[in-house]
Amino acid sequence: MAACKSSELLARNYTGVPGLFDVLPDGSVIRSDILSPSIAANSSSFTRDVLVDRGTGLQVRIFLPAAHSACKASTLSIIVYFHGGGFCMWTADTLYVHNFCAKLARAAHALVVSVSYRLAPEHRLPAAYEDGARVLQWLAGHKDSSHSFKLDEPLDPWIVSLADFSQCFLMGEGAGANVIHHVMLGRREKSLPVHGLILVHPLFGGEERTPSEVELEKTDMAAPIDMLDEFWKYCLPLGADRNHHFSNPFGDEVAKSLSDAEFPRALLVVAGRSSLQDRQFEYFNLLKSLNKDVLLLFLKNAAHGFEYMEGQVDQAKILLQFTVQFMAEKTSKVS
Repeated sequence: MAACKSSELLARNYTGVPGLFDVLPDGSVIRSDILSPSIAANSSSFTRDVLVDRGTGLQVRIFLPAAHSACKASTLSIIVYFHGGGFCMWTADTLYVHNFCAKLARAAHALVVSVSYRLAPEHRLPAAYEDGARVLQWLAGHKDSSHSFKLDEPLDPWIVSLADFSQCFLMGEGAGANVIHHVMLGRREKSLPVHGLILVHPLFGGEERTPSEVELEKTDMAAPIDMLDEFWKYCLPLGADRNHHFSNPFGDEVAKSLSDAEFPRALLVVAGRSSLQDRQFEYFNLLKSLNKDVLLLFLKNAAHGFEYMEGQVDQAKILLQFTVQFMAEKTSKVS
């Protein structure tokens, strides 16, 4: 249960999304169960939770592939992972997110830093974007002890001894991919080079329905469009609609900012059973039109959030295979 800054407002105006999270009469919010970090010997990854910012409570969960014990002298690529959940649900210690990150660390043989960014409705956007930028600053502080960003806590030993700071990737699902988009747009501090982006069906919206949103409205059970409308209501700034640039990246002003931004190469993943696919194809075309280095992976049989679903294991395996391949490709373009 998490207390709200504006609990009276929440209690008076919102009740939550049934089955996903609830706003109680006192304004507090109840979300799903969590999974504690583990160093169990039979796990595919060792994990630890680390405090990044004492003021906001920002935490990350770090995943170290268990197989790395056989080659301790080598360093590991970094994958900074931003979970999905419509900006309102889940954290790094949610079971689905934890299990996927453990698989990701093992498949990519990488150090996965999974971010528990602040959630709406207690913390509306841009809180999640600010947390994403703060984590990159935090990592940069490990890379260079003279970095201007002051760490709240001692340096993390896994990151200090095992991280290859020349191979840092950002990966996000749904809302998490939206976070990456906005972190890259607003990025000014570049002490930590970003080698690539893996954007898994980024969550974008708008007031006008797209053809795929209309066509798949009744069949997209993973992310029904009316549920997403509720999420936007909870997470956008008060008074904003879905055409706000946090939701809709296709306005002229955003396109100009995107054109000026230094994006590293990107892998954009689109799920064929998601009603949001039209917006994701439009985003791919926008990036291409701005001469960004972006690859498209279309998974026809994948649903929104497929990497978290037991029934979509085959689709998740394809994602992991393409992620590993993408990370292995050599490029001189970083941001």
